[in-house]
Amino acid sequence: MKVLSGTAAWADQTGLYPPGLASRDQLGVYARHLPLVEVNSTFHSLQPVRNFEKWTDDTPDDFVMNVKVYKAVTGQGQDPNGRPVDELLRRSGTRWPPLRAAGKFGVWLLQFPPWFQPGERADELFEVARRELEDDPVAIEVRHPGWFDAAWRETTLQRWRDLGFINVIVDEPRAGATGLVPMVPTVPAGTNPAHAYFRFMGRDQLGRLAGKEDRLRHRAREDYFYTEEDWRELGDLVEAIAAEAEKAHVIWHNNGAAANAVDSARHINERFGVPLPDPDAPRQAKLDL
Repeated sequence: MKVLSGTAAWADQTGLYPPGLASRDQLGVYARHLPLVEVNSTFHSLQPVRNFEKWTDDTPDDFVMNVKVYKAVTGQGQDPNGRPVDELLRRSGTRWPPLRAAGKFGVWLLQFPPWFQPGERADELFEVARRELEDDPVAIEVRHPGWFDAAWRETTLQRWRDLGFINVIVDEPRAGATGLVPMVPTVPAGTNPAHAYFRFMGRDQLGRLAGKEDRLRHRAREDYFYTEEDWRELGDLVEAIAAEAEKAHVIWHNNGAAANAVDSARHINERFGVPLPDPDAPRQAKLDL
């Protein structure tokens, strides 16, 4: 198995960047520290091809990017042009060929909201996603607990096996938090022998979800500092699940000001023998031949 670890988005990792660095130059610096990133801007809008071209040019040959699917596909926003889901997925697929050509594309991530429940409408959307994204690897993250209750757990996992989807295994606050799927004991299961996918978002259960504004509650969940004990536990989980897959991606989404997403990603890479880039090594300029 091959394990890679990185963070959700590169713009949030401000500790990596020298003061005054332009946002357009951040990815190039990030990629000198970690081998993997989850692209978040694609969730908020369909990105132009030129962005994918720049991301490809700014990163080393062995860098990998997972692309989060546009929120209008997963029911967390409206497309301003009112385009249907199949067209949005089709348009998404026409924008990232620069990553594919460079061997830097990892997987599509479809992240669904807490109100997305099992049923016929969900099955129809999965079929559309599988058809429009063709044979690309697709990771699915769900947050409604019904997907993994006693009545649906096996149906959910088997459905994703049949479609070749990758079950996203999550770690996030659980006690008393609505809309969050408990990781243990129901969720840790692989559904695609080619790929495993983990997203670790913090473990604060001590009241930080309190508050009236969803955005503030969301940001508070990310402000978690993973300890060495946490690293050992989650590293053991990755090892157990990834042993049955050809590769595994571990994404850290604890991006708060007091969190340690970058250090956590470094730790997992080191545990699994991933050679990390040397941030002090000069980048060789590309030749225009």
